Amino acid sequence: PSPANVVGFTARALPLALAKLSAEERPRVSGIGIAMPFQLWSWVQFIGAPQAEMDAWRHSDIQAEIAQLTGLPTYVQNDATSACGPNWCLAPANGRKISSISTLAPLSAVVWY
Repeated sequence: PSPANVVGFTARALPLALAKLSAEERPRVSGIGIAMPFQLWSWVQFIGAPQAEMDAWRHSDIQAEIAQLTGLPTYVQNDATSACGPNWCLAPANGRKISSISTLAPLSAVVWY
């Protein structure tokens, strides 16, 4: 996906996801985590995407765009690094459990509470 597609998806999907939470659960959403391969423009040969579309990632600040869109703290981390982070670090340390993992290749998001 292009940066614009990711921002558009987030603008449509996040309100729907938040609407499924109870009034008690909504305030527990404390941020957005984005797991993605770094230097996506270098992955063209592996994913078969047009180079021009992937080059858009060179100048995109997806962290800032999603943070501005959502008003939530937003964090970007390499997808391989992020794969184990929520289970190993965040959930047990905070007494939380993983509630969902959503993947929109090559980006992923984990929601914990």
